[in-house]
Amino acid sequence: MLDRAIVERIAIDYKISGKCKSANTYEKKNLKKTANQTSNCTDLLSIIFSTMEKYKEAFFAIHRHNQIISYLAVNNTDALIQCDSMDMRNTFLNFAYDNNYEFSSLGRAKFSTMTLLYELYTSTTEKFTYNCIRCQ
Repeated sequence: MLDRAIVERIAIDYKISGKCKSANTYEKKNLKKTANQTSNCTDLLSIIFSTMEKYKEAFFAIHRHNQIISYLAVNNTDALIQCDSMDMRNTFLNFAYDNNYEFSSLGRAKFSTMTLLYELYTSTTEKFTYNCIRCQ
């Protein structure tokens, strides 16, 4: 939040800025820096920008975009897979604990995710296939 002294200074600068001729050279330099942002020197926004330029170590800027990016719909053709370890939270946590899967860092999370996906896809296939020598 702004300090009370900074808010009072902004209010005083706003009252003084009605007379652009009486502004000192430091304020003129700051107004020139922000001239591309606002064209009117009496605008409150330009005074706020000039004050923020003075105290730029204490402020940080957040730029918001009004446009909402819409992504294309994902057309997933894979069939849904039933897995007992993914049905409930507690069974998933026990499964991850038993297999020492960790998500505390990026590398461990990537490895754990890959091995979980492998377990998910191999759980539907038979792990042991028996071949008869005569039937071949």
